[in-house]
Amino acid sequence: EACKEMMRLDRQGRPNAADILWQRFLYQASSARMGAAPDAAAIKEILGCLVKLPERGLLYMSVSLEVARRWPANQNPVVKSIFTELNMGGGGRLEKPHFLQGLKKRFDLSEARSQRIGDAIDLGRDGCIDWTTFVAACTDLGAIEFEDYLRDLFKHADSDGDGRLSQKDLRTILPRGSEEGLVKHIFQDVVGRAEEGAYIDWNMFIRQFTDSAAIAKKGNSLPTPAGGSLRSAAEEGRSGFLDMAIDQVDKARCR
Repeated sequence: EACKEMMRLDRQGRPNAADILWQRFLYQASSARMGAAPDAAAIKEILGCLVKLPERGLLYMSVSLEVARRWPANQNPVVKSIFTELNMGGGGRLEKPHFLQGLKKRFDLSEARSQRIGDAIDLGRDGCIDWTTFVAACTDLGAIEFEDYLRDLFKHADSDGDGRLSQKDLRTILPRGSEEGLVKHIFQDVVGRAEEGAYIDWNMFIRQFTDSAAIAKKGNSLPTPAGGSLRSAAEEGRSGFLDMAIDQVDKARCR
């Protein structure tokens, strides 16, 4: 059946590599070689990422998806183990009802909290969560191992090397083809305003990815603009932002 699906001429209907890797006969064989179950600390770390997901900003979500796309399953044994456990349907994607049921059972979460996580992770609004999206949701970009990656990302986007990102600079971080309106909304989500002259410095940037100031203290000493406040995506109309982001994801999938 998997081989037949791979031979489909319709590109949009053809499964990608991640889908094939999660065919039952493949992921069960892989799971059998994974060894001991993840320890409690690793499980707690994953839970922490999932619980914080509904409050994550769009910049965080965009960068974490890009990281997840480049991160092979064998580099994520704990995440892979949990994905397999929650994958009751046995396909390459988690069905949302199964995901919610598994969350409540595996992590002992309330119905309301599980639902908030489920709504946040269902980016395509199709009731399914693919492997890349799940990895992105379980990735803590505030962890110290991502510091160099985030610094390189910031420096690469900083086209004139002044330690500040304009909206044009920010666009290079977002998925290719992101529309101007989406870039502006994400910029405003980070800075609090989007008029000419506004910018994102290193401290503003890193705050989107970490709950502590440990990394930010090492970086850019540029001051935050007077009156520049960081507002959450919810305060700026999170649902509207997500609709635009989902549209971009759909377009990318069709390429």
